[in-house]
Amino acid sequence: MIRLQRLLNHARCSARLTAVSDRLADLCEEGIISRESHDEIPSRVEYSLTEIDQALHPIIEAVGNRIDEYGDSTATARSRPSDCLDGRQ
Repeated sequence: MIRLQRLLNHARCSARLTAVSDRLADLCEEGIISRESHDEIPSRVEYSLTEIDQALHPIIEAVGNRIDEYGDSTATARSRPSDCLDGRQ
């Protein structure tokens, strides 16, 4: 049973790593981040923000501030999409 649990945990972790890797590749393609590979053992890759991020930074900061201020209230709002559709705020 313990071995099965370890295998399941490894599969979940691998799936998450694949999702993160895919998202990083998308962000590179979109020009938001850049990727630099280093010829080292073990291999090392560094990601950094590009100039496009300079334009996005105020938006990202505002979203972060919103989350800090309101926390999980955004999850409650998302559970009622009809509120947005009928013009109520």
